[in-house]
Amino acid sequence: MPVEILTCHGDDAKRWDALIASLPPHAQDVHFTSAYARVQEIAGANPAMLVASNPAGMVISPIDLRFIGQGPHMDVANLYGYGGRYWRLIHGEFAVEARHIEISALNTQCNGWMRSVGVVSEFCAQHPTLYGIGAASEKPEKYVVLMDLRQREEQIYSAMRRAHRRSIRKADEAGVVVSRAEINPDNMLLMATLYRTSMARLGAAQRWQFPTSYFDAHANELGEDGCSLYLAGLPGGVDRTLLVVHHGDVAYAHFLGSTGENLRIGIDENLYYRVALDLKMRGFKTFHLGGGAISSPDDSLFQFKSGFSDWLVPVFRTFRVLDSAAYDLLCFEKKMAEIAKHGRESISTFQPIYRREFL
Repeated sequence: MPVEILTCHGDDAKRWDALIASLPPHAQDVHFTSAYARVQEIAGANPAMLVASNPAGMVISPIDLRFIGQGPHMDVANLYGYGGRYWRLIHGEFAVEARHIEISALNTQCNGWMRSVGVVSEFCAQHPTLYGIGAASEKPEKYVVLMDLRQREEQIYSAMRRAHRRSIRKADEAGVVVSRAEINPDNMLLMATLYRTSMARLGAAQRWQFPTSYFDAHANELGEDGCSLYLAGLPGGVDRTLLVVHHGDVAYAHFLGSTGENLRIGIDENLYYRVALDLKMRGFKTFHLGGGAISSPDDSLFQFKSGFSDWLVPVFRTFRVLDSAAYDLLCFEKKMAEIAKHGRESISTFQPIYRREFL
């Protein structure tokens, strides 16, 4: 049966979202929705929903279908955050061996379509709570931190590291105020401004730089049903902004903006804790904090996030080469360009090699 490719607009978007709505509740994630895809389009993505089916079931996968330079080739990545192929077999009681056969057949359909349109490689960060459904890698890339909002408030608090609890109390004593703000252009501009301030202070790479229109798209496409904005600061001021995206039972800490001020009064710990309580009150069951800036467990950002919860989930990454000859040529050209410009090849382990940054 043919592979179907949907855009995130018009009638295609309606079918896209109907497919997501047909999935089990735990798989109806914000990263899989057409509205989220339209947000990523503002950042330069070329979103599509890949749908393959056969008499035994179907596979769906939201993808970013990217051209490689000015040439004829393309590659596939997940949209910002997470992606992957989600299989839904019509008869759920397949034996393990039969499930493997049916899933392999669906995978073959997907890979065949990619080769037919000139896709060289596929890179994907598997969704962390769905990674068991067909992750192609054996070793997790890193771990991310989740908070279980089904717990009572006192359990959420007691599960945090002692230093985090102390920081929360310190912020309370200092008068830190955390509030949920209206999703409107003025507040999204504030979010964008503080985010860019943070990225400039950290010297972040270009891929982490987003225009104001990207944050506006969260408001326009996701709306208050799909995103929430939280502000934190001392009375009369805003020192932190946290944009959260959500769908179904799961909310994600998406982007943090910071003035870089008031670092020693517990404002960050207080922000995440108060946001978790608000999300719990609104009926969300899981708060995804994410992982570190790098995969090391010693990463300072990971250490901060893991202070809120010991619920750690692995993130697996999938990488497939679909056209070996084209891939090898692109990688060779990239290495030659690095040597010509820097005198050596990059030490980055990023895949695909032809898209790596120079380190």
